[in-house]
This record gives sequence, C-alpha cells and structure tokens, in this order.
Amino acid sequence: MGQQWRPSAGVWATYQALSCAFIMLDGGIYAMIYPYPTFLFFVNSPIPKGFIQPFSYPGLIALISVPIIVVIETNCCNAAKNINEMLSYLPKAILYLVLALISVTQLTLVPAATFLLLTSMTLMVAAFTPEPAKTTMPR
Repeated sequence: MGQQWRPSAGVWATYQALSCAFIMLDGGIYAMIYPYPTFLFFVNSPIPKGFIQPFSYPGLIALISVPIIVVIETNCCNAAKNINEMLSYLPKAILYLVLALISVTQLTLVPAATFLLLTSMTLMVAAFTPEPAKTTMPR
C-alpha cells in the first residue's frame, strides 16, 4: 500500500553516507597516489620501496568500501534491497564505525573518518527512534 515508516534521522543518514562515500573516494585515491608514512606498521605495504611503489591499505579499503556503501544506501539492485531489509540501522552504524577506525590511520582519510563517525551516530539515533502512534484523524 504505502511506504514503510522511516525515522527522519534514518533518511538523513542515507544522504550522509552517500556524501561520505565520495569523500572516501577522494581520500582513497590520494592515499594510493601519495602514501604518507605513519607509525602504524600495517598501514604501509611490506613491499620494499625500491621494488615497487608501496600502497596504502586504508586507501585500498576505502576504495573497496565506496561502491559497497553506494549500493547499500541507494537500493540500486535486488541484492541491496535484501541487505537493507536484513540490516537495521544499528549494524550499519557498527559497519561505519569500523570503517572510521580503519580510515583514521591514513592522513588523507581523516575527513572521511569524521563523516563516518557522524553518520554512525545519526544511524544510532535512528535505531532508537520509536515509531509514532497511529492517528485515526483524517488529514
């Protein structure tokens, strides 16, 4: 009949996640082109610099997660619709928090990590927003 009720924070989180995906794309490309040295041993590639240009693991994870975020948030195919029905707001918030923890280790991905944190907080608000009571009054 009609559309299923969604809290306004959930709708807002969709647009936040899509914006964050494009920020992650930008930061991931810069991380792959200019991998900054860091104190974390797992961020830079173990391949010696003389052999090949090292790449950034957070940049690679960011580039892989961008299409995943876009597909999940836009419901562009049947598989994405099934995933969205299966995932409520809380698992998506946890996914974005994990991606934020990975992204914050690379300098070019810090803005994306900030937006991921804000998006996950918005999703947590949406997860605990109760559905309003049904009204019988005509509009």
